[in-house]
Amino acid sequence: MKLFRTIMGHSSHVNKAVFSPDGALVSSAGFSGELCVWDVRSGELVHDLKGHEQSVNGIVFNEEGTVLYSAAKDGYVIEWDVQSGEQLRSIQVDKKGVSSLFIDELQGKLFYSTPKFMVGVLLLKDFTICLEKKATSKNINLLHYCSQINLLAIGGLGEEVTFLSTAGEEVDYLHSAHEMAVMGFKFFDKGKRALSVGYNGEVYEWDLTSHNRSEIVNLSQKAYYSLAVHPDERHFAISLPYAVKLMTREGEERFHFDLKSKGNYALNFSRDGQALALASADKRIRIWTL
Repeated sequence: MKLFRTIMGHSSHVNKAVFSPDGALVSSAGFSGELCVWDVRSGELVHDLKGHEQSVNGIVFNEEGTVLYSAAKDGYVIEWDVQSGEQLRSIQVDKKGVSSLFIDELQGKLFYSTPKFMVGVLLLKDFTICLEKKATSKNINLLHYCSQINLLAIGGLGEEVTFLSTAGEEVDYLHSAHEMAVMGFKFFDKGKRALSVGYNGEVYEWDLTSHNRSEIVNLSQKAYYSLAVHPDERHFAISLPYAVKLMTREGEERFHFDLKSKGNYALNFSRDGQALALASADKRIRIWTL
């Protein structure tokens, strides 16, 4: 694993960094409504997308990489044309803001969460809201979505992870998943298994059929963590204060990269697994090649 490129261009913290499906572009989201699209190979800015007024917290590409969707603290979800950079459609789903965003094109839906709703569903066809499921507690949000089994994972502050169907029905729970807070949760193996990380630094692998868990590693540090599962499903990346690691599911550390940034907010692999992007509080997007 080698640091390929460091991109600077944000005025403050970078919250998200997501590759386009072909891996040629990376979109980054930051404070003050900043939303950018970059050329991965050259590091040059392709688009500086103007539309949000507050922190952008969620970004997803469509399957073809022709459309980008963004969600922000201003409560708006915006649809963008990737080639032209033009804004296509927008809707304010909650004045209190949007904290996360996922897409399922086969169902024609965007899934989001807000302080008021643990999950909301936006129809791509006409950009209208078709479902809002009220939050049962504060500081929880949509952690991940598994399209193979149409299941949403809800968590955050507190010990529990709740699973919802795309119709908003409560399907299952993981009780006492982590102490204090669930910082990250990722489905894999077609939704049969998952990885999670807690605020205290414990990383678990879950058998979602039996609810059995095994501890992969305990980083023994109360912190903000981000988690990403490699497409080969044998490795995962985890970010923590001042570092990022690539590990096997057996707990072997394959790579460790020290960072000057304490806040490292989001990790994402490219679709082919050949690159890893990290969004950080030091205004940088770092891209490694594997």
